[in-house]
Amino acid sequence: MTVIYKKTTELSDAEIQNICDVFSEVFPEHSRSVASFKNEFLNTDFGYSFHGLLMDGEKIVGSQSYIPFVYLIDGSEKEAGLSVDTMIMKEYRNFDNIYDLLSKGHKLLKESGFSFVFGFPNDNAYPLLTKGLREKDIGDLSTYILPYKIGSIKEKLKSFNFISKIFSAAVIKFSLFSGNTETKEYRIQKNRTKFNDYRYKWFDGNYKKVNKKDFEFFYKIKKHQGVETAFLIDVHPLNKKNFDEAVRDVYQLEKKNFDIILYIGHLHFTPMSLIKIPKKNEPKTFHFTAKILDSKSITPEVLYDVNNWDVNLSNYDLL
Repeated sequence: MTVIYKKTTELSDAEIQNICDVFSEVFPEHSRSVASFKNEFLNTDFGYSFHGLLMDGEKIVGSQSYIPFVYLIDGSEKEAGLSVDTMIMKEYRNFDNIYDLLSKGHKLLKESGFSFVFGFPNDNAYPLLTKGLREKDIGDLSTYILPYKIGSIKEKLKSFNFISKIFSAAVIKFSLFSGNTETKEYRIQKNRTKFNDYRYKWFDGNYKKVNKKDFEFFYKIKKHQGVETAFLIDVHPLNKKNFDEAVRDVYQLEKKNFDIILYIGHLHFTPMSLIKIPKKNEPKTFHFTAKILDSKSITPEVLYDVNNWDVNLSNYDLL
């Protein structure tokens, strides 16, 4: 078994198709085309991403990708690698293969001048990253919901949809009293001079942007686990007033097209328009980890504190 790393621009369409086939086998509930692969990994600050290939002879049996970003750390540009799509076919899945795939990726990024690597690992990858590769747990992201049609979440509650609709309408109206415009200056921020131009070309590119007088926001309507979901992706500048207004706009614009509204991220305030799901009731845990590659360019107290991050689904679609 060997591990090689290539840039997206160095991969042939046949190699990309091979990676997509592995993806479909490892994650049978999902699929990926060559076109969607290119949409995601070519639309970056660098114009490409890095891909680790676990090879059995000429056959790709596993893959790991890193999407390069330029993040602003206290206003200074730093290169960061987002770890995504760790996948190995079942018959090749062992500690040594996974470790080789990931550790060689860290080494490549470090040698290429990257300051840190970060990611949102699933429950299977999380122990390996935090124990085997010594990535630090920054903190789980939170899930916020407006349960417009409660019966879409649990079929046996379908008869209570009229109650959840009345409740949601009341929450939306109550959020009109949200007036706090205090905007936090996060120490770790996306470099928005380029970020929005390429980020919303990823996957199917089916994102909607709304420009308001004082802010902008992005959202996406998608069927998720059988539920028509309006995902509020990002609000900028982020404060309580802007956030609640964005939720109200999605509610008014898309009321006929969704069952629930969801936001996944870390907020420095309590919104009036959405309800935070208690940790024990969350349907999925959204882990958030990182590792410093260049200790001279960033310190642990900055990188490993979730309160320093402006983080949500815009950083990566975790769906």
